[in-house]
Amino acid sequence: MTHGKYTGMLGRLLEKEFKEKAPRNLRLIYDHAPKETVGEEKRYKAVPYFREYGRESTLSHVDLVVVDTDSRTAPLICEIEEAGARLERTVEPKKIIGDTCNLFLARKLRVMGIDYDIENSFFLLGIKVNDSKESRSRKKAESLRLSILEMVNSNFRRNIKIEYICESEPNRLIERVASKVREIVGISR
Repeated sequence: MTHGKYTGMLGRLLEKEFKEKAPRNLRLIYDHAPKETVGEEKRYKAVPYFREYGRESTLSHVDLVVVDTDSRTAPLICEIEEAGARLERTVEPKKIIGDTCNLFLARKLRVMGIDYDIENSFFLLGIKVNDSKESRSRKKAESLRLSILEMVNSNFRRNIKIEYICESEPNRLIERVASKVREIVGISR
């Protein structure tokens, strides 16, 4: 079972860079941090919610988020889908749809009791696929992304930009997602 393994790898890879290079108002929050290194801000989950905040108005936690503490926005929201990490599994469409549409249903994102606006956010979904560039799971993920963008009008998406990154090799997936995170938030390596 790889539950959260790649999310933890991504968070640890970016954590030091954020402390050293990111503007002070940007904070990196990620799930699946090793217990021995959990800092105060990482004990909390990033939770998109609809209507008023409460257990009945949340669908799932977000794996990694960058929040701007000055503007109370979340410029970047990231999920790592590890379903393809198990050899017998391929991309699970329901999980991809759930990860993506969760944000369209959400009104805000709550971290440590503070609400952040997600309009104009960038949603990045890293997907572990099993095969080559021409694999069925890779094609399925891209087909889902295009279908979601076609079916969900821009007003409902609230200007949330979406990008999926598919890779069969875990370290390559993490590096590509990390590179995109750096690009979006303006951190040079």
